[in-house]
Amino acid sequence: MTTEFYDSAPQVFPSGAQYAALYADGDFKQKQPSGIPHARWITVDGGTAAAAYAGIADFETGNPVYLSSALYAWADQRVRDGHRFRPYCNRADFARAHAQVGHLRPAWWIATLDNNPHWTPALITASLKAMTGITVDPGTVWGIQWGTNSRYDTSYLFGEW
Repeated sequence: MTTEFYDSAPQVFPSGAQYAALYADGDFKQKQPSGIPHARWITVDGGTAAAAYAGIADFETGNPVYLSSALYAWADQRVRDGHRFRPYCNRADFARAHAQVGHLRPAWWIATLDNNPHWTPALITASLKAMTGITVDPGTVWGIQWGTNSRYDTSYLFGEW
């Protein structure tokens, strides 16, 4: 059985959603919605301060965490504090994210956004290898974001929530 989870900037989720990744900072800062018992927090800012409140970093163009070494600073602080960290990125940005934090052994959340639910950790790591030449252990794939629509994105959870 695969666990689905969702993220949405306007905080709209499908009926019955139990798991959601929510924005803790930036323009889309949210509070935990009622009815969703399992939440993880996303930073778009990155850096050491965000490490205290967000276990996911949204590493994509336009976010401060994408600039300079903000992803590394966030991840390194999470490790120092004894917490897991999950970089979120698409396959095109994976090499750039991996260069900053790959040596720290993150739990990856990789986006395909192709609306194809066939993705598995083995398939996504093969795709990353083909695109970037980087070999990633399928066991480090925490989630795969495959679905998108105008209201929310859908991911499969492969790691521990």
